[in-house]
Amino acid sequence: FGTDLRFTVVWDSSYASLAGRMVKEASCKSNAEKLLRLTLPEPGGLSDGGGFAAFWMGSDQWMIEAALETSPDLASDLKLAVGDTGSVTDQTDAWARFDIIGSKARAMMERLCARELSAAGNR
Repeated sequence: FGTDLRFTVVWDSSYASLAGRMVKEASCKSNAEKLLRLTLPEPGGLSDGGGFAAFWMGSDQWMIEAALETSPDLASDLKLAVGDTGSVTDQTDAWARFDIIGSKARAMMERLCARELSAAGNR
């Protein structure tokens, strides 16, 4: 792919995984969406806005991302919002994010991902 790609580690994000508990999935999703002010994505999807981003990880499971500066206690805040309808785990120290920039970035990621990226826009 040549020297056109630039990788940058993003250090200033907090992460929390969210899983709806059995029979309470709809309430968990609704409660989380109220806090995050965004619609949690469907399978294979990504949502962002209002300072939060979320991507689908599995049935009634999402990874939530926020700026560390504005949401240092993301997991605690999310757990307060969903209560006993969902399980929340702080993932800030377990996940890493890289921004990949360059004209060949999409081509490289299409070789690494099962998702068809050419139809996915710029995400």
